[in-house]
Parts: sequence; C-alpha cells; structure tokens
Amino acid sequence: MQRRTGQGARHAGRRGVLAVLVTAVLGIFLLGNTVFVVRSLRIEGNRFYTTEQVAALSGIRDGQNVFTIRQDEVAKRVSGASNLALDSLSVVYPSTVILRVREREPRAIIHWLGSQLLLDETGSLLHSSAVLDEWPQVPVVTGVMDENNPTVMDGQLISPRHPDQLRALRVILEELRLQGYTPRVAELNLADLDNLYLVTQEGMIVEFGNMQNMEVKIGIVRGVLTALAAQGVVTGTVDVSSGLYGDYRKEKVYTKEFVPDPTVAPRATPAP
Repeated sequence: MQRRTGQGARHAGRRGVLAVLVTAVLGIFLLGNTVFVVRSLRIEGNRFYTTEQVAALSGIRDGQNVFTIRQDEVAKRVSGASNLALDSLSVVYPSTVILRVREREPRAIIHWLGSQLLLDETGSLLHSSAVLDEWPQVPVVTGVMDENNPTVMDGQLISPRHPDQLRALRVILEELRLQGYTPRVAELNLADLDNLYLVTQEGMIVEFGNMQNMEVKIGIVRGVLTALAAQGVVTGTVDVSSGLYGDYRKEKVYTKEFVPDPTVAPRATPAP
C-alpha cells in the first residue's frame, strides 16, 4: 500500500513538472508573439534613402518576433541596393529594432565604354551613367580596367588588369580621404604598380612609385604643394617615391587630357 502511494506521488510529481514546463513553453510562446514583437523600427544613418525605403529593404515586419530577426539576413537584403550597407542591428527590448545603415558615397570615377562608373571605397560599382547630373569631387581613375573582361555590374567589384591594382586603389583612396585631399585630385593613374601617380586639379603631377607608405607620401605631398603654391608654383612634377622627401621638377606640364582606357564593344550590363 505504501509502495503504491510512493509511485502515485512520483507520478504526481512528474505531472507537476510537466505542467510547469508546458506552462513555461506557452508563456515563452505568448511573450514572443505578444510582447517581444516589433512595434518600432528605427533607421539611423540614412541621408538619401527614406526611412520607409530602408525599412522595406530590411524585410522586418511590424509585429514580427524580435528573436527571429537575423542580422546577416537583414544585411544581405539591405545590400540589395548597391550603394547601401548595414553597419549594425540592435534590439531595445521588448519591441524596438534599430538599424544603422551606411550609404556608400562615390570615391572615384572611371570612364568606361561610354559610361561614367561611380565607385565606392572598395572599388565596387555604385552606379553607371552616360551622363552624370552632378559631377562629384572625386578622382578619375585611369589605367585599371581589364579590356578582356569589360562587363560591369552594379554592386560588384570592377575587374582590374592586375589584382593589386584594386588594393592600390583602396589604399590611396582611403588615405586621400583621411588626409582631406580627395577634392584636390583630378586623376589617379594605376596602370603601372611601380609608377603610380596622380594629377592635382591645378595640373601638378605627383609620382608615388609603388603603393607602400602612402600615409607618409601623401603627407609629404600636402606639405610640398602648399610650399610651392605659396611661391605661385602649381604645375610641374613632384616625386615622393622615396617616402622621405618631395623632389620637384618643372619640366613636365600636365595638359588635363585623360588617357582613356582601351575601348571594346560595349557589354556593360545592369544588375539583375
């Protein structure tokens, strides 16, 4: 009799535990679908895209369980716009989601197959157009496109003649940005990785040599060109390839006539 009573107690205990578990699961389910749901979606960092446009791209729905939102999936959807990227996603519990986005800005232009290709800091195509409504203050990049692989698609990296040209492009564009020198540059030529050069808006040629020590080299350029400008000198050539000093020569005069990349039959295609 006592044995049956003990078994009954154990069964009752198990039933009690099971009831607690079921109640907990139901509670979590109800909380996830009534409390921890999206009621507010905040967008930060957007300038040209509206809040509604970014929200639509994100795919996050009003009333969606916040625990089902995955940052990698949202980032993939947001990047469907070639000049938009997701920097961060955070949740302020119980019901607010914050998306911090970054609108990629043009950092360079390439004249290619009758179009103007606007590139971001990575060398990815933001937009291509035969005519630009507004010409940004960024360098025209020459000597980089691969005529054997001319297809360019929005959101994808350009196809350079040599992989290191893309690395050189990124290094130089970033250093120009950091030192506030981007608007001063008219052309950036990457045809020869051992003889990289740029041309200022005034027509001064700056010879870098290779891509090493670009922080120092651009710093030297700024100092030398400021000193020369104070003397009324704005054309000629400054060689900073040593990474130690700037060697000025006045024999070269830049004519501001860009050497176009090789032209082949147009095959540029828009993103699907």
